[in-house]
Amino acid sequence: MALSLTSNHTGHATETCVHCSTALEITARFCGECGAPGRQRQSTSQNEHRTFAQSFAAHRTPGMMVQSADHATGVKTQLLQRAPQKTPNFAKPKNDVPQELKDELAKLIVLLARERLFLYMHCGIFLTANLFGFYVAMRCYNGFIGDEMSKLMMAMTPLLFINAIALACLAPIKGTKREIARLKEQLTYVKFQIEYRNVF
Repeated sequence: MALSLTSNHTGHATETCVHCSTALEITARFCGECGAPGRQRQSTSQNEHRTFAQSFAAHRTPGMMVQSADHATGVKTQLLQRAPQKTPNFAKPKNDVPQELKDELAKLIVLLARERLFLYMHCGIFLTANLFGFYVAMRCYNGFIGDEMSKLMMAMTPLLFINAIALACLAPIKGTKREIARLKEQLTYVKFQIEYRNVF
């Protein structure tokens, strides 16, 4: 080799050419004075990467993987052996739905359908009465021969009486809505009892 490795007084490693004794940097590939070639070296980082790769490969050997699998199998076997072999005392067989709950559920569904039918009927009566009142009022306004004030007074008579009577349908509509809400709440409670009957 044409170069030798030495250390100067500053603590940095240097190469000294054996031909011309010129001090060179450690990273120099050839001598700047005589042109003598340097040594091919690997950096410290490359050596560290190689050491890490070798240690990683050593940990992933088939023997270690087989030992890990055996250990996991042993732990699983121990857990299965510790599991209770008989049914716990708090576990109960799933019973069928009682006939009382079935009857109550069917009754609530029928009542809910009836109340909804009543609600639609009351709303229909309210709208029909209002439309009839407006129709009679328009006929009175257009059919009466007179001035505008007389026509307006003739039209207001059926509009006030017929539509005021139609407003009476608002009370049963409100009561029917309240009854539907109560039946829905009872229906939800019965469904809850059927679904979680083992808890009670």
